[in-house]
Amino acid sequence: ISLRLQYLGDSVGKEHIRAVDLAVLVTPRTVKEMPDIIADWSTAAASSWSLSSTNVYLTTLSSIPSKGARRLLRDISSKVIPKLATASPSQLCSTAAAFGRTHVRNDELCDAMAERAGALVKELTLHQATIVLSALAAVEYRKNKAFLDLAPLVLDGVSSATAHHVANLIVSYAKLVVWNYK
Repeated sequence: ISLRLQYLGDSVGKEHIRAVDLAVLVTPRTVKEMPDIIADWSTAAASSWSLSSTNVYLTTLSSIPSKGARRLLRDISSKVIPKLATASPSQLCSTAAAFGRTHVRNDELCDAMAERAGALVKELTLHQATIVLSALAAVEYRKNKAFLDLAPLVLDGVSSATAHHVANLIVSYAKLVVWNYK
């Protein structure tokens, strides 16, 4: 793997590495043995990645249950923020799911996700709203903007929602109430 990274860096330069090429090399072993190299390369290249490409990388990292993977997610989180301004509902969900699954919080990223969710309220499905709200709850995001913005969508769709969606939404809103209890 180290030789592959070296070859990749020599042939295209670390700032031009595609997200999918780096994602293929990210494994539990490489995250453990070479976290600094991966962090350096991903933060150098992430600015040039589209949000869809970035989400491929984020999904790969979020599937690795380790402190190293969470550190890499924290390192790249600031690069994701500007990309969220134009995120589609599915892109927003992929981003939220990656950070929520690993419980990695960046307050500015959460603010951007909440802002985008509010802007997309008419385009989001109940399933997508559930993913975003569950992710924000999982990272213990304490601001209630997204929860309030998406409440009409949740109320309109809850009667036809699956038990899984209802349970996740109840937990998400309950966590928000607990955090904001005075």
